[in-house]
Amino acid sequence: LFYTEKMHHLFLAEEKGISLERVSFKTETNDIKNWHSASTTSGYGTPGYENSQFEIENATSPKITFSPESFSPNFDGYNDEYLINYELDKPGFVANISIFDSAGRFVMKLANNEILGTGGKITWNGEDETGKRQNLGVYIVLVEIFNTSGEVYRYKDGVVLTDVLE
Repeated sequence: LFYTEKMHHLFLAEEKGISLERVSFKTETNDIKNWHSASTTSGYGTPGYENSQFEIENATSPKITFSPESFSPNFDGYNDEYLINYELDKPGFVANISIFDSAGRFVMKLANNEILGTGGKITWNGEDETGKRQNLGVYIVLVEIFNTSGEVYRYKDGVVLTDVLE
């Protein structure tokens, strides 16, 4: 392998401590496009585990799913988190995820220019950026993913933050 810093993601300010991961074992090792920086969500490295930037066969476009429709972060083991699952057709996507209350007021930035792996999940625990649990109610989740090729995808979901009322 002939390493060059150009193999890292263009949006990285510093490559130190960030692993390069091989995207496909079917493609030539020295193909510069076959290497990518490990994802932010993986801690910038996956030693001993599956690469965060592996090629997903037969994927043709990004797939984002949201679940559940309502969640109750009360640690009872049932729907304690809101999940944003993603499956991407290629590495190199970056995510911005914002949460707003039902009146459109900003609550928090769940992801801020995070380098995504080709598959994974991002969770919301019902708190804002200060760790304060939010009021029961409806929240709007905006997801934007983009890459350096100019592809941009936007998704929106509504979720209910609820609890067991006695």
